Amino acid sequence: MVLKNVTQVSYCIDVATSSVSANPDEIRELVKQGLTFWRNEFSRVERGMGAGQFTLGNQNFEERPCSGSDVDLRFQFGYETLTPAQISYLVDPTKYIGITVRTNDDYLVNLHGKGFIFIASDIGEKSYHGGKDTTLISMAWKRKRLLEYVILHELGHVFGVPHSGSGLMSETFLEQMLSVSLADAFEKTPIESILTIDEKLDLCGMGTGSNFAMQWLGVPATHNCLRLSLNKVNGQWELTSRKDDEPSSAKRLGAFFVGTPELSDFKVRPAVVLQLMGNLTVFTPQETKFRSFMFGPMLAEGGFKANFVISPGNSKPAYLRVSPGSLLIQAVNGLKIENIFSYSSPISLLLLRDPTPTIHPTNIRKEEPLNESTRK
Repeated sequence: MVLKNVTQVSYCIDVATSSVSANPDEIRELVKQGLTFWRNEFSRVERGMGAGQFTLGNQNFEERPCSGSDVDLRFQFGYETLTPAQISYLVDPTKYIGITVRTNDDYLVNLHGKGFIFIASDIGEKSYHGGKDTTLISMAWKRKRLLEYVILHELGHVFGVPHSGSGLMSETFLEQMLSVSLADAFEKTPIESILTIDEKLDLCGMGTGSNFAMQWLGVPATHNCLRLSLNKVNGQWELTSRKDDEPSSAKRLGAFFVGTPELSDFKVRPAVVLQLMGNLTVFTPQETKFRSFMFGPMLAEGGFKANFVISPGNSKPAYLRVSPGSLLIQAVNGLKIENIFSYSSPISLLLLRDPTPTIHPTNIRKEEPLNESTRK
């Protein structure tokens, strides 16, 4: 993790082409995309309800050659890129799909972390399954989306996001992603926001809702897709419907004008917590509020009263509940409250199919890293 005292972060990429099935140029592009993804994630949270006491990911990341370079972060793809010291530290690198390790022991003083990300080989005896584990697919990095996911997961740890939840940052995410039963589905799953709800949500087919929901929203009988998108100008959620295969059939149904959070149905928790040493000088006592910790970006979830405005003077009340990865809208139907729009992250729904995976050695956690700390 690097904070406000660092404006430039250097990194390099080393690929063992004999044991990694992905093209090095594709890997390089996915790393750039991963850095951009997390920068955008933190920026979106800072603009919303999740602003923390310090910012993350706003540095300039510059790629350099690995040979002869003293870089902040080394991306190492494949067993052959590891040094003898790294192999000794990891004990058995084939037990990992991916791992993030901090290597400098002065981090807690200057808050400028250095280290490496190791992504396992996916070919041969030194691969993540050693050529023997039949519960995990082979040659996973040929699949661009799967490689993208593992890079995003490990970069999350670089920025201080711990294992949490059941999505991208879950402790068992990587082995679930590469499992024989789920890999094909993960390959088709879009990359979505981790820290907050996406700004564009699509539902098609049977998932669009009940007859009451469709009538309440005013969805034409021939339409089977809904899109809820956030208008960044006015902060309202606009709803459209269309036929599945006909984008040109899109019809605007109205917009949800959202009020302030209901305090009885609202909570936040930190996505990142920074533990502070007494002798660091990066933050002033006033900034730390004289505490030994600070909160970074926050994960917010809560309920909001809203009005669904169909046209000027024509609206009806609704209730929105928003959390990272899900959005629920409810309305009154007689004496009942019914869901009229319900969205959950495809990753969360996917993992519900296999909620109790076998725990493989890929999840073993080393408590003492190369110099100081971080198996993520």
